[in-house]
Amino acid sequence: LKRLETDGIPAGDLLNVLEDAVGRAERAVHDVAGAGPSSEDFGTTLTALLWTGSRLALVHIGDSRVHLLRDGELFQITQDHTLVRSMVEDGRLTPEEAATHPQRSLLVRALGRGADGTPDTRLH
Repeated sequence: LKRLETDGIPAGDLLNVLEDAVGRAERAVHDVAGAGPSSEDFGTTLTALLWTGSRLALVHIGDSRVHLLRDGELFQITQDHTLVRSMVEDGRLTPEEAATHPQRSLLVRALGRGADGTPDTRLH
């Protein structure tokens, strides 16, 4: 966690700050993976945000989830990028079946995985 001075930064620039950080994180993943035969299988989850008090810039990829607490209620505002979640969305599994599926942690999108490494970004 790091405090940033965000006063006066236009809303769109908050996302640019996060995208720059994502680029640095992706390079770090590639550095760790090296050039070995399984290096394209390396990836990690990343969820980060910048909050100014009135604006929230969010970047997310992987199987973590972000929730918003408002008026005593939790709302999930990101979706995980797993094979099982995509199967639920496609109607091939029920949410109950997904909860115990043996591949429920298999990522289909992760930071460091090329075309499958594009994170979701948004501004609230």
